[in-house]
Amino acid sequence: MESESPNEAQPDMETLACSIGLGGFAKHVFLCTGPECATIEAGMKAWEALKSGIKNSGLSRQCHRTKVGCLRLCKNGPIAVVYPEGVWYHSMDAQAIPGMISEHLVGNKIVESNKIGTYPLTLSPTDS
Repeated sequence: MESESPNEAQPDMETLACSIGLGGFAKHVFLCTGPECATIEAGMKAWEALKSGIKNSGLSRQCHRTKVGCLRLCKNGPIAVVYPEGVWYHSMDAQAIPGMISEHLVGNKIVESNKIGTYPLTLSPTDS
C-alpha cells in the first residue's frame, strides 16, 4: 500500500481542519491528563468533564479543546491553559472544570482561585 506524499495529503487535511472548525474558534483549551501532575484516571475524568461541559454549554463551535500528556508543570494537576488569553490553571479536576467553563469560557472571567498565571503568546519583533 502506497502512502500519500505530504503535498498530496494537504487538501485532505485542509478539508478535515475546516470540517471541525479550525480557524473559527474564539478559545482553545489544552488540558494535561497526567500522569505526572495528576493520576491518569483524574486526568481522563477532567477531560470527559471538559468535553461534555463545552458541548452542554453550547460552545462546541466557539471553543476548541486538546488533550495533552504534559504541559511541563508537573504539580497540582490536571493543568489547563486557555488561549488566546494564555491563562494557566492548576487543579483542574472534574469538579473544577465546570466552574472554569462557566466563568472563563462563557463569562470571560478568569478563575482566580485556580490561576497559575497569565502568559499570552506574543510575536517577536522579527515575526510581525
